[in-house]
Amino acid sequence: MGRQGQSSPDHIRFVTYTTRYNRDYWISVDGLSKHYERADVDAQRRGGVYDIKTNNITRLGLRETDHAKQIRIDARISR
Repeated sequence: MGRQGQSSPDHIRFVTYTTRYNRDYWISVDGLSKHYERADVDAQRRGGVYDIKTNNITRLGLRETDHAKQIRIDARISR
C-alpha cells in the first residue's frame, strides 16, 4: 500500500491557552485577549465559504484561502 500525505480537514476545533501553541492545519492564533485563559476557534470551510467562530482571540491567521469566496469571522464578512 502506498503512503498518503496528511490531508487538511475542512472543520477544525482548536483550543489553546497561550500563543506558544497556536497552530492547527490552516489556522493560527496570533493574539489573545487574556493570556492563560481558554481561547478557542471553531472553523469550517465549505464550497469556498469559511465560517469561523472565536472566543478570547484578537488576532487570527488563515492559510489555504486562495479559493475562498467569502470569509466570516464572528459574523463579520470579508472578501
